[in-house]
Amino acid sequence: MKKTILFTMITGCMVLALFSSCREKLEKKHIEDSEENLEVVAKETKDDIKTTVKKDWEKFKNESELVIKNTENRVTELRDKISKFDKKEQEKLHKTLDSLEQKNTRLKEKLAQRAHEFKEDLIVFNTSTKEKEQKFEQEIKHDIDEIKKALKKIITPDDSILDE
Repeated sequence: MKKTILFTMITGCMVLALFSSCREKLEKKHIEDSEENLEVVAKETKDDIKTTVKKDWEKFKNESELVIKNTENRVTELRDKISKFDKKEQEKLHKTLDSLEQKNTRLKEKLAQRAHEFKEDLIVFNTSTKEKEQKFEQEIKHDIDEIKKALKKIITPDDSILDE
């Protein structure tokens, strides 16, 4: 009887050890599968972010380049109008336009630098990339708005606004 009980206990321990070992292997396999799935999802998310950010960038870049070009044209028009004023006033207005032209050139350079970064894939695409791009776009839009406002505030000797 003692042998039977001992045999049953040993057999039970062996079966328990066997099931425990199988369970560990299954859990390990499940963990490996989950890690692979996470890597695939992360890659898909990164690709989605890259596609979205690049598409938004192209749209923003084209719009900004158009505004910058229009600003350049407007400055040229204002320079022509300024030539009708006396020398003292011309100097003052030319300084103002020179300053605005420099700001416009800096914007153009910022856009060119960012375009280069996109073209050469120098930008790391991750979850914060969208936020960084939105911040960059806000800065550029803010600068463009400042230039537009300054152009509208150019005053002539007879206190009229030159840009209207």
